[in-house]
Amino acid sequence: MVQNMINVSVIIIGYNTEKYVKKCIESVILQSLTNIEIICVDDGSSDNTFSIMKEMSIKDERIKVYTQENSGPYAARKKGLDMAAGKYVVFIDSDDWIESEELMDAYVILEKYKLDMVFFDYVKENTFENRLEPNPLPLPENRIISRAEIQKIIYPKCMQNSNFSSPCTKMIRKEFMDSCNKEREVTLKYGEDLLYFLELYNNLEKTYYIPHPYYHYCIYSNESLSRRHTNNAFFEIHKILYADRYFDRAFNCHSPAYDVCGGE
Repeated sequence: MVQNMINVSVIIIGYNTEKYVKKCIESVILQSLTNIEIICVDDGSSDNTFSIMKEMSIKDERIKVYTQENSGPYAARKKGLDMAAGKYVVFIDSDDWIESEELMDAYVILEKYKLDMVFFDYVKENTFENRLEPNPLPLPENRIISRAEIQKIIYPKCMQNSNFSSPCTKMIRKEFMDSCNKEREVTLKYGEDLLYFLELYNNLEKTYYIPHPYYHYCIYSNESLSRRHTNNAFFEIHKILYADRYFDRAFNCHSPAYDVCGGE
């Protein structure tokens, strides 16, 4: 291992979040773990999101900024991942922010137990209703979680708990992500994340859950970009993808997707 390798690549994706992106980036700059790179990917914004990212990069040499035509969050994250040089990777949406110990605490656990992935919680910060909503995961806390437990708990819950399909509530070893990264055409703007994480979970031997809400998932209005993650139509797409393309392959059995997902 290269001695001066970057510990963590933080990938921030943004689309028309000029009001919030500065707070997001600042929360990463202030992390207690400092040997990091901050990769900002603007997904074809029509406002000043990209300009603000560029301004922030002048103030901190760890920040690298890229832009692309609007292609959706999965494609933006993939672009950031292609540019990442860190041992581990974390994803953030640019209208959210993270607590100062997120990177350090997750990094320490990954290094201590030689893991490929660690989970942590998010809190939904509903600013227009002035409400905080904790979202703890249904996982054993503060211990190694075995492959058998991953298959028993995480797979069935993928369709019921967006924390499992969200890229933003995990730190992941970059080499592990690369080894599971099968090249395919991106056909959905908001469905591909779950497909990718099902691939990761199918190759994950063990993991760990830190029961702390480091990630602040912010809702600024009914039209907030982040709300797409809980849109009912989004989960209907996920159910179809889960049933048709992954469950049979992962467990070599008939897909019970509608039972798993609480449908009829």
